Amino acid sequence: MKLKPFNLEAALAGADVVTRDELKVSQLMRFDCDDLQSLYGVIDKCVRTWNEDGSYHIASESRLDLFMVAEIKHGWINIYDNRCTSILFDSKEEAIDSASKCLPTGCTWVDTILIEWEE
Repeated sequence: MKLKPFNLEAALAGADVVTRDELKVSQLMRFDCDDLQSLYGVIDKCVRTWNEDGSYHIASESRLDLFMVAEIKHGWINIYDNRCTSILFDSKEEAIDSASKCLPTGCTWVDTILIEWEE
């Protein structure tokens, strides 16, 4: 699992949150209070608290520090010779169909490949 830095706004909006040790955090809520640890969440049926930056301890790193789970996206693109480009397709079939119908002028289709990236 690829982890990204903690983002309070995204976490409170429902994005997946885990600890440094990749334990799933559920029911994450922020309380408007004067406590340093105003974030509350559940890990393995136990309530835990964090600072708003996702840290479990103020002065040191912890296995319970919060992180966002990177979302892995996939798509298909067509590869052509002569540096021609392709748009992104949801399926291999769509990409291949487009390559046979919409071949850029002066280009030859080489292959259709799966790409992935994280957001």
